[in-house]
Parts: sequence; structure tokens; C-alpha cells
Amino acid sequence: ELLKETRQEWANRVVELLYSIFCLDTQQITLTLLGHILPNLLTDSAHWHSLADPPGKALAKLAVWCALSSFSTHHKGQASARQRKRQREDIEDYSSLFPLDDTQPSKLMRLLSSNEDEPVVLSSPGDRSMSTSLSASQLHTVNMRDPLNRVLANLFLLISSILGSKTAGPHTQFVQSFMEECVECLEQGSRGSILQFMPFTMVSELVKLPALAKPKVVLGITDLTLPLGRRVAAKAISAL
Repeated sequence: ELLKETRQEWANRVVELLYSIFCLDTQQITLTLLGHILPNLLTDSAHWHSLADPPGKALAKLAVWCALSSFSTHHKGQASARQRKRQREDIEDYSSLFPLDDTQPSKLMRLLSSNEDEPVVLSSPGDRSMSTSLSASQLHTVNMRDPLNRVLANLFLLISSILGSKTAGPHTQFVQSFMEECVECLEQGSRGSILQFMPFTMVSELVKLPALAKPKVVLGITDLTLPLGRRVAAKAISAL
């Protein structure tokens, strides 16, 4: 019904209503919205017309709100679970599990992010750590077996592909609205950065959008704790 609304004011009200309802089961609804509904709308040209504004902009807002809420709540819950587990177990090497320098992937994160069938691949000063096709989450070795992390990573890969394509339409307009909403929430102090799943290649595409072509935005959407993040940010700012 949201995609049928042609008045911006009413579309915004529908978003607020839907978000309130979705909060009753945010996690599962977010996985469905970001993992199935949005990819289907964005990859099927027969649905692109439904992504035109104002409903498209409203859907982008709803998607970002759900993503941020789920990501923040989900990882807060994971942190609580880890705390309870530490209370039950005798962990001697605490500093190696949770180093004071949180810019480095911890032993725990490396263990969690490893695939049982594949060796753990860590970021290094080599080519991998400076490849702009990667995202900050990959360099920080975030656990991609986690359903929410995987859905977010796949969605941002799709968004990156759309931004880099030559085909313009309501679907590209939706992607722009989605990223603008991400930045707006970031500037408002939203906790839990879903932008860590964004490939660094997206930065050069995002600064081509008038609403995002600002040094402050570039610094906000790139992970400056990483050498690659700083290099990408510097290149993007110099191109403004």
C-alpha cells in the first residue's frame, strides 16, 4: 500500500505507522525487507515504476530505519550474550580477545568470522587491504555468516552496482534516497553503522550526487580507522 501512495505527507505518515508495527518483530521483517523485497524491486525493471517518488523515497526511509534499528538491537544483543558467556567461562587471555585498540580485528572476531570450510583470511598491508572493491566490514573481518550482516552486505553490493551502471530510472532514484537517508541518520547521531558494509568503490559514485557532495559526508561514510578508508576519503574530497 505504501508504494501506491502519491502524496509525500501521507507516505511519510504510512512510514511512521509501518515502522511502529515492524518494531514488534524488527529482526525478521528487516531480513525479509532488505533480503527479498528490495532486491526484487531493484532488479526487476517491471517494478521500477513503483520506486518513483514519493512512495520510493518513503520506502527508502523505512528500509534505512529498519536496518539501523535491527543492526543496533541485534549487535547489542550479541554483546549481552557474550557478556553472559564470559561470566560462565574462565577467559584468561582477555586482552587478546578484546584489544584496547578496537581498530584491529580481535581474535574473537577472527574466530567468529571464519568459515568452517575455509581458512581465516585476515586483512594485511598487502593488496587485499587496499582493494577498493572491499568494504570496511570485510577488512574488520565481521562475521558474514550472520544473516543480518550477510543481507546488508548483499544489499550494498546491489546498490553499488546500480550506482555504477549507466541505466537511470526510478530504481536509481530510490538508491539515492536510500543513501541520503543513511547519511541523514548518521548526522543525527544514529548508533550502529550499516555503512561499514558499503564497498569503498561507492564513495566516488556517491559524491557525484549533489546532496552528498560534501567533505563532511565523505568523512562520515568512510571508515577513517582504516588506511584504505583514509585514502578513499582523501581522493573523494579532492574531487569535490
